[in-house]
Amino acid sequence: MKETKILIFIGLVIFLANESPGQSLAKEKDSLSKSLAIADAKQKELIRKKGQLAEKQELSRKIRQEAFDKQIAYLKAQKDTLKRQLQHFEKEERAIRVQEEKELKQLELENAQDVKLQVQEEKGALQIELEKNYEQKLDTNISLDKEAEVKEIPLELEREVHALFWNVSSGISSGIISIELYDPNGVKQGDFSLNGPSRTRDRPHKDVHGSMNKQFKKPLTGQWKIRIIPRDAKGFVSIKAGIALEDLTRN
Repeated sequence: MKETKILIFIGLVIFLANESPGQSLAKEKDSLSKSLAIADAKQKELIRKKGQLAEKQELSRKIRQEAFDKQIAYLKAQKDTLKRQLQHFEKEERAIRVQEEKELKQLELENAQDVKLQVQEEKGALQIELEKNYEQKLDTNISLDKEAEVKEIPLELEREVHALFWNVSSGISSGIISIELYDPNGVKQGDFSLNGPSRTRDRPHKDVHGSMNKQFKKPLTGQWKIRIIPRDAKGFVSIKAGIALEDLTRN
């Protein structure tokens, strides 16, 4: 716009240089009015176009903003939907896990009950089998009252068996006692001795106890015996012996 006005002005100067002062002034005024009118019209047109462009740009911006807002709203809705679905799946997963744990515990309980029942049945069967396989051969209790006489308790093993068991125990309140176990060949297979407690005025005495447990696989047949050797002993001797007829571990 500024360049246009400069060109008009230069043209007027050249024109006026060739005209008379009166004519030049009138023509200059008329030309200037026309030029100003044209310039004003162009200025208005330019402003109108700029306004239209601004309106188009604003409309385009609003359209883009609306599209963006819709996209954001859609994504937010999708996010909420996915969040609800995830919560639902997590809830279902927890419920399934709880159910599986309950079923597993129930299965473990049933298995434990089955195992317990099986063990009880096996123990019962084993107990019956052990009772059938075991035979008590000797069960003797001897009281001693200041005894000094040697005693022998025999056990006759007439046939071959799988095992022979001895359990000998004693308790004395005074004196001394020795207990020995011999096989049919006269070989000592075990012994133990007890010395009665010493008596004092300041401390009450307690009985002295001892025991001997022996097991012999494939024991010799013949006469086994327990020899009791007391010396002023006061107390008791308990003797138990039994046999296992067969080897149950082979099964």
